[in-house]
Amino acid sequence: MNINNKEKSKVNKKTVKKKKLRTYIESSSENSDILSLADTDNSECETFDDFITTCLEEQVEKENFEPALPFGVSDVEYFTGDDDICKKDDWIVAKFATKKSLKHFVGHVLRIKDKIPTVKFVRKVKNSRGSKGLVFTYPNVEDVCEMQLDDVIKVLPQPNISRRGQIMFDFDLRCYNIQ
Repeated sequence: MNINNKEKSKVNKKTVKKKKLRTYIESSSENSDILSLADTDNSECETFDDFITTCLEEQVEKENFEPALPFGVSDVEYFTGDDDICKKDDWIVAKFATKKSLKHFVGHVLRIKDKIPTVKFVRKVKNSRGSKGLVFTYPNVEDVCEMQLDDVIKVLPQPNISRRGQIMFDFDLRCYNIQ
């Protein structure tokens, strides 16, 4: 019986094999970086500090270029800020700048006090483009905000308001990033 027990114990014991980790090292000339040292006698920079200064100046020059503008922002016509144009009960397109983008909202001017309009904003209805363009509706929670005239981009014509309270403009708003 000892022999049978030994055979059974061998069968019950499983050998665990460790998998070998294979590492691949690419040594092609395309993927390897080559560091080459050049003679610095022909360099414009005399010291390392001069070199750092010129590098920083080049960096600042690169940052001063206009960044790539998101779709439609370059086509936006900005409001001139004429006080007589923006008045009570007008519909406007206003801009709100975030850290990374520029968003536009459509709103109704409720009142103007000391050249600061108070605007009630509407929201774009998702996935519903009317035959005449975008469709808007008032949000469940009122969005009323006082804003600067500088943030007013365009005064819109009076909208068509349907029986269901949907607001449509006879104006092409595709060049704006309407939210």
